[in-house]
Amino acid sequence: MRSRSRLSSGSACLCLSRSLTTGSPGCWCLLLPRAVSVSLHCVFGLGFAILIWLIERPLQRAFRIRGLAFINAFIAHTTDGSKGMEDFFREIGEEIYVPQESLFFRRTPGKGVIFTVPNLHPGPMGEIGGGNLPKILHDNFEEETLVPHGCATHDFNLVSESEITKVIEAVKASQRDLQYTGTATRSLRLSSGSVHLLFQRFGDAILLVATRSPQRTEDLDFAVGMAIMAEGHRWYPHVAFVDAHNCMTDLSSPVLAATLTATEYQRAAQTAMETCLTEPLQTFAIGVAHQIVPFSREQGFGDLGIQVLVIDVAGQKTAYVLIDGNNMAQGMREVLLETILTRVNNAEVMTTDSHVVNTISGKNPVGMHVPLSEFLPFVMQAIGDAITDLAPAQAAAGTAHCDRIVVFGSNRISQLASTVNAMLIYVAPLSLAMLLLAFLLSIVAYIVIV
Repeated sequence: MRSRSRLSSGSACLCLSRSLTTGSPGCWCLLLPRAVSVSLHCVFGLGFAILIWLIERPLQRAFRIRGLAFINAFIAHTTDGSKGMEDFFREIGEEIYVPQESLFFRRTPGKGVIFTVPNLHPGPMGEIGGGNLPKILHDNFEEETLVPHGCATHDFNLVSESEITKVIEAVKASQRDLQYTGTATRSLRLSSGSVHLLFQRFGDAILLVATRSPQRTEDLDFAVGMAIMAEGHRWYPHVAFVDAHNCMTDLSSPVLAATLTATEYQRAAQTAMETCLTEPLQTFAIGVAHQIVPFSREQGFGDLGIQVLVIDVAGQKTAYVLIDGNNMAQGMREVLLETILTRVNNAEVMTTDSHVVNTISGKNPVGMHVPLSEFLPFVMQAIGDAITDLAPAQAAAGTAHCDRIVVFGSNRISQLASTVNAMLIYVAPLSLAMLLLAFLLSIVAYIVIV
């Protein structure tokens, strides 16, 4: 055995010495491993290139964006808050024209209040796009500004935070030449099927707040809201329709036009608007409070905390409670109302649907991480502060025309989701095939070289 080893070593040395002294290729026993190594690297590199091409192909064809670059932008957002994803969203976005109804309250003395209902969606996640729409709108007005959720799905996500500027300018434009009135009706309630409405009239405008709680209360498609507002324009120049967005059972699809649920919303709204026509208009007072809470976005609370607007008409106090968050845990709204109604005569609890509380998962409703017992005192403190703040007031309504707002676009979210799902079907087996290829090439290289 020793002699064979020496012979083998001697042969290798002889081949190497010949190659070094003559400059010729020398022995094939030295060139073959190199050739095999280069060939295996080329095969593996080609396979990996094909894998990358297959991963990026669907997104490139459907949306003209590079898949890996999009993934990198998403990782950058989750790790350091980068907004690079907005560049991709702008590439796939489209312009829309939507109305935004606002109620403006003034009083002497006291701070003014704006209750504005955007028909845009505060998403898609974090501070990307319109994720922090309620907070940005609030901070751009001197008045205390409440921004509940209107009728819009993820198709109406703003592609960039800069688009909010157009909304702000439109609302400010609608403030000009307002006609204020000092009268309002008492608030009323009614139900149609699974839909429950709290509604109240202010001069020539009407405010409708809808919920299906304890059944799922999710995004309403813009078409549903437009149908309700168009119907109401027979009697009222301004119709502010709010999706209370206050009962999450699970992640699910939005309410679309022509469905049974959409029909129930429309019937309830029509009955409410007709009922208000015969209700007497009386003088009223308002009080407002803003309570910051010591809970984080990860716990389901946005930056605005809790806002409360109390309307007092002939001794009847109605509290509109707005929590900055994305929906509420099922059953939470009913327990809140039970306590709130010990201080006022009528009330509804709403959420802004702010998506700053969502980064990876779309499910982070108010009450899921923070028990009711911990944030209820802040709600009741805000109720008490708003009642103390009551002062005679006047109201006016304005319709802002938000033009050329760039959003994701109709069905873009579903198209993007279906494209990604299709990618995931074959990415896993292809990745496994690449691992097997690398393993087999390693075995071949070992056999040839050794």
